[in-house]
Amino acid sequence: MSSARSDGPAPGPLRDDKSVSHVRALVADLLDASSVTMARARRRVVAAPAELTVPELIAAIGRPIGWVAYQRAATALALIGDEGTMSVLAGEVARPGAFPMLAIRALERAPNEAASVALLSCLRACRGRRARRVARALATRHVAQAMVPICGLARRRDGGTDPQTLEILKLYGRPAKALTCVLTAAHMSVDERVDAVQAMESVPGLLGRFGVQRHLDREAANPRAPHRDTAAKVAHVYRNRTTLLRPSERSDDDRLLRPASGADRTPTDRLVRPSDAGDAPAPASHQPGLLSRIWEAVKDAIEGD
Repeated sequence: MSSARSDGPAPGPLRDDKSVSHVRALVADLLDASSVTMARARRRVVAAPAELTVPELIAAIGRPIGWVAYQRAATALALIGDEGTMSVLAGEVARPGAFPMLAIRALERAPNEAASVALLSCLRACRGRRARRVARALATRHVAQAMVPICGLARRRDGGTDPQTLEILKLYGRPAKALTCVLTAAHMSVDERVDAVQAMESVPGLLGRFGVQRHLDREAANPRAPHRDTAAKVAHVYRNRTTLLRPSERSDDDRLLRPASGADRTPTDRLVRPSDAGDAPAPASHQPGLLSRIWEAVKDAIEGD
């Protein structure tokens, strides 16, 4: 009696949670779930393999569905949180027929930095009410890179301030907290940080009488501040920009000065020299007026007689 030799256990069937049909059923359960079971259905979708769930969720939001189902699918995409899903949601903000406000809300809930990058791209492309909603999402996430464009939204052409955008900027916190957000943000150069500080200063009613230079100097001198070195660099550049005249760094002559430049500085600098006493023009000689000349002529005529 011969027995068949086995090289190992026979391969079993593919697990249900990895099958396309099972994932499709999970997504369908999420879209149709009641408010009581929705959170559990969403956790099951997010826990499933992303390579299977993401295509199903993208297909779901691309179909004509109600806003409730759209919100659930978009939120699940945001919680999965890879760069591909963030790009899809950013495209939904501008896609006709979509629910842009729900897509923005989903990006706001995403746990990774890729959502902030996607929201920044949306802020540059949106206008009006949609731009303010994106700005609110960025301010809620305390994204320092959004400070300059949001301050641009707050400034009106007539010199006033948009009250809705001003309230959005206050989501960054009090002035000291907002500056700390700028100082501690990742992937920002010193010039970009100073641009953000000056943008906040340009919005009336945002910083009030807060002393920016004094706060930066205090942070730079604080040995316990983890951002001490960054604060020192920002304080130096900020002082140079806000000082009227300072020694030029492009000339060996320390008597040459250059005007301080702001956030919209030009690539070329104009050098000027402080005036000396000898540079003052000679006082012009006094020239008498017509009546004085007539009176002098009359006096000369009387004295001549």
